[in-house]
Amino acid sequence: SGDEMVAVYNCARLNSGATIMGVLVVCTQHLYIFDDCVVGPSGEVSIFNSNVHDAGKPLPTGEGGPAQIHGGGWSALEDHTAVRKWALTEMRDIQRRKYLLRPVGIEIFFPDGLNCLLIFHKSEREAVYDKISTVRGDALEGLVAEERRAVGGNVSAGAGEAALDLTDSNQMSELAQGRWTGRTSSQTLLKNIRRRWQQGLISNLQYLMHLNTLAGRSYNDLTQYPVFPWVLRDYTSQHLDLSNPDVYRELSKPMGAQDPDRAAEYRKRYVNWLEPDPEHPTPKFHYATHYSSAAGVTFYLIRLEPFTGAHVELQRGKLDHTDRLFCSVQECWESASKLSLSDVKELIPEFYYMPDFLINGNQLDLGKREKTGLEGKEVSDVELPPWAQGSAEEFVRKMRQALESEYVSNHLHEWIDLIFGVKQRGIPAEEALNVFHHLTYEGAVDVDTITDEVDKMSTIAQILNFGQTPTQLFFKPHPKRDPGVVPVPPMLCSEPSSLETMLVREPSRDGPVRQVLSAGDGKLGVTCGDRVVCPCAVHESLTWGHPDDSLRHWSRTASALQRVGVYERDAEKRVGVYEAVHNGGVTTAVWSDDGAMLVTGGAAGDVCVWRVEREGKQRQLHLRQRLCAHSGAVTCLAISEAHRLILSGAADRSVLLWDTHRLRFMRELLSDLEHAPSSLSASETGSSVVATAGTEMRVVSINGVELAAVRMESEAERFVCGRPVGGAEWGCDH
Repeated sequence: SGDEMVAVYNCARLNSGATIMGVLVVCTQHLYIFDDCVVGPSGEVSIFNSNVHDAGKPLPTGEGGPAQIHGGGWSALEDHTAVRKWALTEMRDIQRRKYLLRPVGIEIFFPDGLNCLLIFHKSEREAVYDKISTVRGDALEGLVAEERRAVGGNVSAGAGEAALDLTDSNQMSELAQGRWTGRTSSQTLLKNIRRRWQQGLISNLQYLMHLNTLAGRSYNDLTQYPVFPWVLRDYTSQHLDLSNPDVYRELSKPMGAQDPDRAAEYRKRYVNWLEPDPEHPTPKFHYATHYSSAAGVTFYLIRLEPFTGAHVELQRGKLDHTDRLFCSVQECWESASKLSLSDVKELIPEFYYMPDFLINGNQLDLGKREKTGLEGKEVSDVELPPWAQGSAEEFVRKMRQALESEYVSNHLHEWIDLIFGVKQRGIPAEEALNVFHHLTYEGAVDVDTITDEVDKMSTIAQILNFGQTPTQLFFKPHPKRDPGVVPVPPMLCSEPSSLETMLVREPSRDGPVRQVLSAGDGKLGVTCGDRVVCPCAVHESLTWGHPDDSLRHWSRTASALQRVGVYERDAEKRVGVYEAVHNGGVTTAVWSDDGAMLVTGGAAGDVCVWRVEREGKQRQLHLRQRLCAHSGAVTCLAISEAHRLILSGAADRSVLLWDTHRLRFMRELLSDLEHAPSSLSASETGSSVVATAGTEMRVVSINGVELAAVRMESEAERFVCGRPVGGAEWGCDH
């Protein structure tokens, strides 16, 4: 209603290797993507079950321009269930992308993380990009005007076109995930990011993610998946000494040059190049394989869907031979660095942040080994190095520590030269033993100009299956990181010994501690009883437990905040009252970090998600969704900003996960607690959750894997509140 159509385009959506036909409808307020359909030349809409588009064929298009929908086409789309809808004002970013080395792609980033990589007719890509950018700009201007009216004219009209603030950690975090909405040119952006990395203001992992994003790599395209380096070469020791340079891989050399004997073989083959087909000469290369390909990505991620299905599709309907699967980290390193002339794989980002891909949680039948010495050994979880102590979490933590180590920080620029920089092409690449098949490089071929159908499909198959080299970002040697710089993000309180004593009201009056947060200037804020504070505006709080079952909004003066470290009802003013929030009354609440979302829990076990909008000095609540799954009163809530999840605990002793964008139930996180949970909290990276319940405290991953547990010796002592206080996310949390 009120959403006027602006343009319609046929497209194909990339989804884990498959290209699914669909229709993109651009409207004044939203984007709509309809899967499994196409708009014909006469405006008719065809919906079909065979949804996989042949990558070698052009997309249908309306005479070289946007498609038009006529007659019963709209009815067909309205009845179509496979549709996604996003508000233009929620769209985080839009980036041009290549597909099959052709400028035909656009990647759209949304706050729910379900980003879309869309492929268009070559003649339409720029028009689609401009149309979405223009309509989005108009929508943002409208939003700015509304906000200006709401707060009395204090919002800048240029809010939708803000330049990148290099001091804003949230913007830099969004940029690392490809979600930043600014308009800075790519070269300026690249220089700014490089400078931040040199100064130690962002981690090595963040910098590599920035480079991958700017070089056109995408999680949506298996053929152009983000590429990360092997940084260790010791996968046999019982203990890993990261201060010893001998445990690290030589980052100045590609994987094919790690072993001198194998490097000599590659160099000999290059120098004594024999043209395999004189009628169709091929530029010589060191490696017939590539360090990043769709097969390599599914090799690593075979234990997780949708990558299991993608692997089976690449292997023509079955799993690969067991001995060729990802069975062991040590075997994988030895193959890629030394033993095989057809394996020079680098790593994927998951090695440095996600242990789940190493575990066979789906209980796949991966077969038994036939390799000499391993005959009959059943394959399930990936075999880890001894120093990982049998723990996938410990393995990933040590890998991340290695990536952020002083040694890697001092040499990472050398690897960047090979993958994204000056040694990617030309004579420097030849000298560095870093030349790959010419069809892996951007600009090497234009498949649209190939007239012979057999040659064209052969070229497409080569590009799809044998890897693609990232866009070259640097044309001069990459500078080193500044000496002695190892970034460590600030903790909630970096010096616990210097904490100030704060005035805390008697627990008998306000109840136990409910919330611990940063109050600014190195101080910790603590709230007790039925009260929660807005993290982005610590002078504002909400209370419940009132005789009329209302939720009340309070504001304190700045002087009162400096004087008192906890929230009391003295020296504060009530600025809002919200009634009938829950049947039976509110039992708990939590605010998102930006204050734009409030989640409340009720005595009836329901969880309500509210959109918070400021109108003058007040905040207005608009119900987005009421979530029902608990059978007892909700006792605690938390929001994981990193993974966009809501956590809820209840008197039925369960802890549940909900998706904050789609507002759907995800999974039951804990079900075996002896007491009702009293508090929930997610780490800043979102990878772990702390739950306190009576005499026990649990730390679990967001997939429910227990990481740690503590139990009080006496029933008289009980946990009431806990929060992970992380320093470096690759170190030990506190």
